[in-house]
Amino acid sequence: MRITKQELKNAEPGYCVICGKYESLGRSTIGECLDCYNKAVLAYREQRKKKNAQKKEEGRRYWAGKGISPGDKVKRYAQSLIGFCVMEVTGIAKVGANGAYVHIPGMPGQYDPAGWGKVE
Repeated sequence: MRITKQELKNAEPGYCVICGKYESLGRSTIGECLDCYNKAVLAYREQRKKKNAQKKEEGRRYWAGKGISPGDKVKRYAQSLIGFCVMEVTGIAKVGANGAYVHIPGMPGQYDPAGWGKVE
């Protein structure tokens, strides 16, 4: 991503566009002084923590609605990619920053929890 001429101009020493304080060491590419930039970053991190906690709680409620607790083994029947058969796939119910998901050991990624049932 290239920095535009306006962003380069904003990063030069000058007055903060938010609080008006003179910043002699330079500003961010939108013209913020260091103090205003740090406040904005801390506010964003707090907002992200709240959102992640909310998503995790939604994931716990999703698994509880199915009678599964995070960490339990779950299974699903899926179409085989190699042949014309159905295979049983087992995974582990998990909760993360994006809510409920299934982790399959040995496979990368987080899988959609829809259609998974508890292993009995």
